[in-house]
Amino acid sequence: MNRRYAKSNSGFFLPGFLSFSKSRDLKRLNRYLIDIHQAVDFEDITQQLSSCINDIFDHQFFGLAIQIKDKIMVWVEPSVFKGTIEELVKEDFSFNKEIEIHPVNNSGAGFVNESSIRNSLFAKEFNGKNFKARLYIVPGRKIIGKYHSEIIADMVTGLENAVSSYIRLKSLEDAASIDGLTECYNRRELDKKLEEQFSISKRYRKFFSLIMFDIDHFKNLNDSYGHDSGDKVLKELSLRIRKAIRTEDNIFRYGGEEFVVILPETDEQNAALLANRLRREISDTPFILNGEKVFVTSSFGVASSFDSNSPSEILKNADSLLYKAKNSGRNRVMSNIIRLCKNAVKY
Repeated sequence: MNRRYAKSNSGFFLPGFLSFSKSRDLKRLNRYLIDIHQAVDFEDITQQLSSCINDIFDHQFFGLAIQIKDKIMVWVEPSVFKGTIEELVKEDFSFNKEIEIHPVNNSGAGFVNESSIRNSLFAKEFNGKNFKARLYIVPGRKIIGKYHSEIIADMVTGLENAVSSYIRLKSLEDAASIDGLTECYNRRELDKKLEEQFSISKRYRKFFSLIMFDIDHFKNLNDSYGHDSGDKVLKELSLRIRKAIRTEDNIFRYGGEEFVVILPETDEQNAALLANRLRREISDTPFILNGEKVFVTSSFGVASSFDSNSPSEILKNADSLLYKAKNSGRNRVMSNIIRLCKNAVKY
């Protein structure tokens, strides 16, 4: 037997074998780290990282948790019961809010045994300037002292640099795509996101819906209370809407007092129901302007990609329905579905 592949009777690998294995694993790691640094988003980063860890440790479970400000995102492979990973991450990060959990699905494996998570978990913390993170592994192979510790240290250092670089680039991109007053996406980003959603819709036959709304009599509000009060309404209104929609939904300031919400994988009926809930989020709670309670209403148009053949067409359809809501008395939701129903114009 070639000595460098030999294994002693005690079960420990001999130095020649460790040297060969470490060299092989370092080459693997370096290849993956190059791909991780070139990743276009967190999903891409975690896909590459999961593959890397699987190649080196044959993982039974992989998890990556990243906290940016007051938001924690977690990617896991394979699937795990939500309560198990939530409890673990919230305890590790001393976090008591909702966390986002995303499956990686590299291997297509089913649920991992919960006891494996709790009894065999290896965790490594790493932090950057603008984030905190924790890597979780349940290895299928035995972790060998200093050898694997060095591999994991190099992996985490590379991962920390990649995540830091991505967050910096994303911050610059966001600065160019975010409306400064409302912190919603701007008109330019709307055009980009609509193109992306239509591409996804066409490729996977997953229809989406769009809500367009604006504030009723906004000019009168500005004239009566001043433009600073008008800005305050725009900021608070957009905050209410962001809190009411899902993480995967996007809100855009279309112009002036007009907004657009894109709802992935949402049919028109459910989009209309959400639009009515958003209408009430605006109308039912007053805005405090110059010490006075002021009630504000909005009108809504809802359109679906099912009835549209292009990004411009779905915008045109939603805008037309918004116009109908205005002409029907304002503080209303209009869509191609509900306008056909008796007394369904106003909920």
